[in-house]
Amino acid sequence: VGSNRNSAEQMGQSLKQQKYDMRIVTSLTELDTTVQGVERISLAVIDLAGFDQTVWKHCERLQSARIPFLVIADQRSPSVQQESMRYGARGVFTKPVGVRELADYIRATLGR
Repeated sequence: VGSNRNSAEQMGQSLKQQKYDMRIVTSLTELDTTVQGVERISLAVIDLAGFDQTVWKHCERLQSARIPFLVIADQRSPSVQQESMRYGARGVFTKPVGVRELADYIRATLGR
């Protein structure tokens, strides 16, 4: 999930090369629709850039749906770290995020 479609697609393509199936969403409404859909979601990666504080409400929905998620933030911030963990994030990354680092973390999180 990222508000910048270009960045989200670039990250998605990089993760596809690591053998992950990706669904890119660029709005919180689209995220909610995807979560409520019939597709099984193993993990969500949320880039906080461009979203306001309502993003946490959507993170709560992910947690309620038992969908693990990771957060990507523009800068290292104790408050973002705390909020991310408070709403159930499995990890927080600070930009720039290396694709291999992210893929390794995803692999460890999913256990495969």
